[in-house]
Amino acid sequence: MLLVAFVFCISILVLLHLYEISVFVDSYMYWTDWGDRPYIGKAGMDGSGQRILVNDSLGWPNALTISYETNELFWADAREDYIAVSDLEGMNRKIVLSRGKSIPT
Repeated sequence: MLLVAFVFCISILVLLHLYEISVFVDSYMYWTDWGDRPYIGKAGMDGSGQRILVNDSLGWPNALTISYETNELFWADAREDYIAVSDLEGMNRKIVLSRGKSIPT
C-alpha cells in the first residue's frame, strides 16, 4: 500500500510509504531504507551523488524531517525505540530521546 502526502512549504515535498520516507530539500533528497541493511541516504534531485549518511545503530528508521533553523536532520527508529538528530551530512549524531538501551553514536 502506498501512502503519498504532498506538503509544499519552502520547497519541501515529502513522500511517505510503508517502508521508506523521503524528504526533498532544495537540491537534495533524503530518504530512509528499512531493508536488510537499514540506512539514511542523501542524493541530488536528479539521483546523482547518492551516499549513505547513517547506517549504524538503525533498525526501522522513519519519521525523517529537517529543521531549517538549525540545518539538522531528525529521525525516529521504530525498532530501536529512539529519536536522533545529526547535521545534514549525517555527522554529529545525538540521541534526543530513547526508551530502550543506550545507542552508541
